[in-house]
Amino acid sequence: MPASTHERAGFHRRLMTAVVVLAASLAPTAARAQDNAAPLWRTAFKAAGYGTDAPILNAEDQTFIAELSPPLGEEQRARLDGILQRTADVRQQFEAAARVKRCDWGHDLSQGPMMLMPELFELRAAARLLRLEAQVAMEDGNPADAVATMLLLGNMGMQSGQERNLIGSLLGTAIGGTMMPELAQYAIDGGLLDEKAAQGMLDGLGPLKGDDPFRYAEAVRGEGEMFTKWLGSLKSDEEFHTQLAAFGTAVPDDVRSMTVAQARQEAANAKPLFERAAAAFNNPDPNVAMAEIRRIQQFAEGGRAGALMRMMMPETLKAFESKLRGQQELALLVAKLQKIAEGKEKPAELRNADQSPEAQILISVDQGEELFTIADPDQVRGFLAILSAALSCGAGYQVVMTLRSDFLGNLQAAADLSVPLQPLSLPPLPMERIPEIIKGPAKVAGLTVEESFLQAAMHDASTDDALPLLAF
Repeated sequence: MPASTHERAGFHRRLMTAVVVLAASLAPTAARAQDNAAPLWRTAFKAAGYGTDAPILNAEDQTFIAELSPPLGEEQRARLDGILQRTADVRQQFEAAARVKRCDWGHDLSQGPMMLMPELFELRAAARLLRLEAQVAMEDGNPADAVATMLLLGNMGMQSGQERNLIGSLLGTAIGGTMMPELAQYAIDGGLLDEKAAQGMLDGLGPLKGDDPFRYAEAVRGEGEMFTKWLGSLKSDEEFHTQLAAFGTAVPDDVRSMTVAQARQEAANAKPLFERAAAAFNNPDPNVAMAEIRRIQQFAEGGRAGALMRMMMPETLKAFESKLRGQQELALLVAKLQKIAEGKEKPAELRNADQSPEAQILISVDQGEELFTIADPDQVRGFLAILSAALSCGAGYQVVMTLRSDFLGNLQAAADLSVPLQPLSLPPLPMERIPEIIKGPAKVAGLTVEESFLQAAMHDASTDDALPLLAF
């Protein structure tokens, strides 16, 4: 939507004010009355009715918000206006809590796997409501308000990452490493961010531009510490077995027969594993890191670290993949914002190059079966993670991959491909089309093909599986 010079100037003033306010709220200040967001969040969650039978948003509202994606239709917008009006006071409390840098919930690590963390799930619900606020601000042409809310979502992700367990880091990635970049990409595609706006958002991202904003390495150490403290708090074998019973049939017999003393010894022996995993999460080379984490996980899953560790060792490989995806999405966002801020790329200029704002960007991948035959597995994981990030960032990317049908199952089972597939089966090329696929390219190159050659090619490709040989 076109804007006057006066409107743009007003937007820049609002944006820079929002960034300065957020930066000031995140800066350490000894005199600040509240330097821990957790009490503010708990008060806000109580006001929202979370954890009660009468939350401010019912299950149907929550599902509606979670599945919503721009652009908004008329009916969606009408419903959203009602939700925003109903939640105005609660959202103000959410925003106040989201501005605080530190967030310590004070959870008792000695509870180990019995520890409940309802606040993290409530934080996710709060993030979805603030995402809704940002979407509506963009729809209304108020990008300064949208940017301010997006930066709050980024800080919420970093708050969650301070939990010192992998659940907190994973949720932090979902909020600050996926939800926020998706919103920002929509703003970029809509032409809402010009040079000054992009620079303002870059300044506001702060630690999100770092290597581990959601503190995965510290979370892995926290998992090991929680494991040790839990076992150390148990008073008897009976208490140990009672708590194990909460896992039901998931507890193998060799763990059920363990004493608490044996379990504590396993935990002590496993401490170097957690330290190695944490060091791997800090490794700047993702391929080296992933190989090390895979070795550690296989070591634990094989029972070489003990029966209890085989059962309790967190899935660090999946966690690292989530860290990598979040890191990639944030890196893509930062690179895009930097280009806009430096005037090297105008908002949405690629998609609007032919006056087609809804144009799609096609990525073609030929001979996809080679991902599962000759390609390096670590590079394949990174490649599929990048494809997933591109397809889920809302920037209009589409991927078309050719793949032999006998490798379709491999692609569908690939853990690093987090987007749905739409397989299209192609039958063998009809024999009568072979002359066409030979003469067509030859004509473009200014060549003529003798009829005898065409007949010989058709004869040589007389079976359904001969097309690759024909191409060769």
